[in-house]
Amino acid sequence: MARSFKKYKRKAQKALKTIRNLIGGILTALVLISIFWPAMDTGVDLPFGTPEDWLNGVLDQTDLAPASGIALPESGPFVCALDVGQGDAVLIGDSGHYALIDTGTSSSADEMIAALGRLGVEKLELLVLTHPHADHIGGASRLLDEVPVEEMLLPNSKLCKKVASFSYEKLLRKAQEMDIPMEVAQVGDQYTFGSSTLEVIGAGIETKDNLNQLSLALRFDGPGLSFLDTGDGEKEVEQALLASGEYLRADVFKAAHHGSDTSNTSEFLAQVMPKVVLISCGKDNDYGHPHQGPMARFQMLGAQILRTDEQGILLVAPAADGQSLNTWVSGVDEAA
Repeated sequence: MARSFKKYKRKAQKALKTIRNLIGGILTALVLISIFWPAMDTGVDLPFGTPEDWLNGVLDQTDLAPASGIALPESGPFVCALDVGQGDAVLIGDSGHYALIDTGTSSSADEMIAALGRLGVEKLELLVLTHPHADHIGGASRLLDEVPVEEMLLPNSKLCKKVASFSYEKLLRKAQEMDIPMEVAQVGDQYTFGSSTLEVIGAGIETKDNLNQLSLALRFDGPGLSFLDTGDGEKEVEQALLASGEYLRADVFKAAHHGSDTSNTSEFLAQVMPKVVLISCGKDNDYGHPHQGPMARFQMLGAQILRTDEQGILLVAPAADGQSLNTWVSGVDEAA
């Protein structure tokens, strides 16, 4: 794993990403117009169903293969949302190299660690904490006790005037005592895992007291798979990403803020255009996540929607043809 600090390349990379975003937006608009205009005007069915079917998202673009046990691919990139209740913990990797984005709550820590064991993850080359909320960092302390972590990537807490929680400060002290290198994320930071790369494309925005706005925006790119994770970043974070010119198109998108209406705006999703949306939330949670607005927007994109509260652990990996995606779910214990 290597971290790239070639800052002199960032301006050129940003310009290229801006051009790609612009071209992608224009092409997307032209494709949608060419598909829907004649169908809506004449009532003719589309090749993949009626316009109403497509808009309602009932036709999945990837195969769903429920299974009682999930096995990570031996080679190539994957994204795996662990079932940590009302929280986030997303495992990414390629060919035996692993990183974990967030760690769920303290109450879900034991199950998270057990799931990593069942998946065959013996160590993490990188642990990323998107922002210091308990449902994202709560399991980190227990994780450090049980799973070797080579390095930690942290949000910039100085962007928020609100003092970080005691538990977060305690976690950082623990990591320091364990001699785990810690870095505050910067846009352009890159980490390699096999043939795949994790890049920081957003490092949070200034806020008075909303820790969600510190959320890192991360994209993971490998052969046949691209993934975008924006933590709990809200509308302002999405607007900042749109303004940055970063390339946002991704095959898989982890719904921001557990599918909340505070995030997942139409403008942002139109740039991401995911084939699969992963929603990490707790069953019958007190927040009503995922909210109806984002769900409708995901469906209008024709994305396949997978939820940890309904389907357990969620896994996405490229299909053998390198063009489509395969998805698996572990299922949930209804008696639990």
